Amino acid sequence: MMSQDKATQGYWKNLWDGRPCPTPVNPRTPGLGNFVERRYDALFRRAFEGQETQGARLVEFGCAGSQWLPYFALEFGCRVAGIDYTQNGCGQAEAVLARAGVEGEVFCRDFFDPP
Repeated sequence: MMSQDKATQGYWKNLWDGRPCPTPVNPRTPGLGNFVERRYDALFRRAFEGQETQGARLVEFGCAGSQWLPYFALEFGCRVAGIDYTQNGCGQAEAVLARAGVEGEVFCRDFFDPP
């Protein structure tokens, strides 16, 4: 069985085409379906404990459809941005931010080949 190269734009474009817009992470959602997100929330709270995060800049590399950018803005007051190299993945990330009512920047670029 031949494996598919997951580093190509074509692979990621096909992955994001036709997918519904993801829901932003909300660590307060009860139930087992949100267990992993609550564990990550606990991890991030410990990692940021004692640090000033309000207004801090957070950049997510490979942000296509990111459910986490709104989380960091809403939970920690971070100014968020993301970079991805597929137009449809960037559109998904922008849609998730808009759905959450969060301002952020999304750059459609290959971070291995910056402008």
